[in-house]
Amino acid sequence: MDYRAAAKAALEKRANLVAEMRSVNDDATLSDAEKRERIERLDSDINGFEAEAREAVERGEREAEVRSLTTRADGLFTPNGDRRQAEQGESLDDQFRAVARGESRGFEIESDGSEMRTATTGNAANAGTTIQSTFVREVMQALRESSPFLQAGVRVVTSQTGEKMEWPVKNGRLIASKVAEGGTYPKSDMAFSRWSIDSHKVGVLAEATEEMLNDGALPLASLIAEDMGEAIADETAEAFLKGTGTDEANGLLPAITLNAGTLSLASTGTAASDKAVELQHAIISKYRRNAYFYTSDAGVLFLRKLKDADGRYLWQPATTAGTPDTFLGKSITTDPNMEWATGKTGLVFGDFSKYLVRFVRTVQITRSDEYGYDRDVVAWKARLRYDGGVTDGAAFAKLTLGA
Repeated sequence: MDYRAAAKAALEKRANLVAEMRSVNDDATLSDAEKRERIERLDSDINGFEAEAREAVERGEREAEVRSLTTRADGLFTPNGDRRQAEQGESLDDQFRAVARGESRGFEIESDGSEMRTATTGNAANAGTTIQSTFVREVMQALRESSPFLQAGVRVVTSQTGEKMEWPVKNGRLIASKVAEGGTYPKSDMAFSRWSIDSHKVGVLAEATEEMLNDGALPLASLIAEDMGEAIADETAEAFLKGTGTDEANGLLPAITLNAGTLSLASTGTAASDKAVELQHAIISKYRRNAYFYTSDAGVLFLRKLKDADGRYLWQPATTAGTPDTFLGKSITTDPNMEWATGKTGLVFGDFSKYLVRFVRTVQITRSDEYGYDRDVVAWKARLRYDGGVTDGAAFAKLTLGA
């Protein structure tokens, strides 16, 4: 929730009511009784908006304090070997099953004897300089905030080592049938395959001169950290969406087999809106509950113009601060890697918790002061090992764009 916007909106409404109260008090056409009645009513509303603004401010301050505590906690040392299993008494198999059942969004796997850290940092050869954990957190924060895929409700698993992991992929579902007394139960096989989760690598190298670092008024290191996070986000987001699985993630679009048909780019009336409704119903109801739309900015522009048979827009702007706009009652995520052009997949609807993202530890940052010793150039290298793929093909459907 945007507490700042909520507080400012409430205070603005309060200010308008105060101005109205003054005009009522100065209105010579009203009797004293009418003035008292209106002023009392306005005063009650003013107190209500004042309380609403105070609550938003106080909740925002508490949230800021919690974030500050979280940042400080991220830098604390965590003892070896007893993170999640000691806290919750779960085996590794239990944790995997919890994720598969949808009871957990993800967890962190740690190897025996490994040290748990907020992030992995290090020095280049002869660099002699360590990376502060705040720099690493800034990179990861930029990565999460810049990746539409990571904001889409995907399931994330973080492992301490990068070996391949086997994960079941459900390609069908069991079907029950009537069984007569003494009859034979019909066989129904769930179509499962296995996905070997790998650990592909993506990275970027950034440079800065000593003069830029020491003489500039801007917090250059923070800007570099943000840029590195955004660069990694751009590369991985495209792979999560379109990747082939070779040296990159198994992309969402190549994995979607449920095609709800073709949406003509020339259609404007109910024909287009009907295709969007058909897309929603291409997946079963249990997945529709947590599903939403995924498209490009051009796709959003197209959808915002659609109306139903009674001429009402299907796009509904948010009525509460901090809540998203909706289309057909569902929120929408935009991704610049989605293409709005003939022959392309322009619109996806699905439950994104059925897409699994695997990170090996977290982003790893190395700083080298010797990289450009003869030029007074400092360098940072960021790398991330990752993979991703669909775990249930029935959770996603798509619309192909036609002329």
